[in-house]
Amino acid sequence: MTAATRLTTIEKANRILGLFSVDDPLLRPSEIAARLGVPRSTVHKYVHSLVQTGFLTRHMGGPFLRLGPRLLELAAVSHRSTDLVDVAYPVLHRLARETGETALLTELIGAESVCLARAESSQHLKVTYEVGQSYPLHAGASSLVLLAGVPKTTQRRIIAGLVLKRYTENTITSRSDLCERLEEIRERGFAVSRGEFLKHVFAVAAPIELNAPGLVASASIAGPLQRLTKVVAREMVKKVKKSALEVSQGIRGLQR
Repeated sequence: MTAATRLTTIEKANRILGLFSVDDPLLRPSEIAARLGVPRSTVHKYVHSLVQTGFLTRHMGGPFLRLGPRLLELAAVSHRSTDLVDVAYPVLHRLARETGETALLTELIGAESVCLARAESSQHLKVTYEVGQSYPLHAGASSLVLLAGVPKTTQRRIIAGLVLKRYTENTITSRSDLCERLEEIRERGFAVSRGEFLKHVFAVAAPIELNAPGLVASASIAGPLQRLTKVVAREMVKKVKKSALEVSQGIRGLQR
């Protein structure tokens, strides 16, 4: 299946889900076909897939369809992530000012590290990340902190499915080495990476304690490797851990 085909499939599924509303919470497949102007056979194929994945469900087991439980789960995750970004945003900006490097908020989504928010460095030579961009879990401090923060059973399952691609000469490509590194990170409470994902980039990351099932996040900074001396690294670790703790406390305050 090509990228264009996948996009078309997503667009069609999105159009079907978009037909449901407060005024129209229940729809028959025939109504969906008529509103979209597509053959019933096409609608039945997509409806079957959406029911199988929990995005739609059959109302009382009858012919009518309604939005399914999977959407409620995603809505809950989105709500929690929005709270996380709101709390973290000012902390990230202060961290960027104090360190002079780009500050990031990342979250574990599936088997990827995803950038939820950033505060860019004001320096001319800096590292830039895009909000919404995903990164591999085995390379880089922020990703490793996320993977170290999940329960061991979940961690083993994720690692078993990872393709340990080599991005630089410092990338971890052995599962045993990865597990050893994660245990070290869990014990120390932070991670420092030097050219593991991008060759000339360093990162320092610390976990954000959320006390929310299924939600794992980290605060981190990233910058040109040439600026990371041993003295600077020690100071960066202190500042990143302090910022992660502040975000953790802010989230816990919202949960009271």
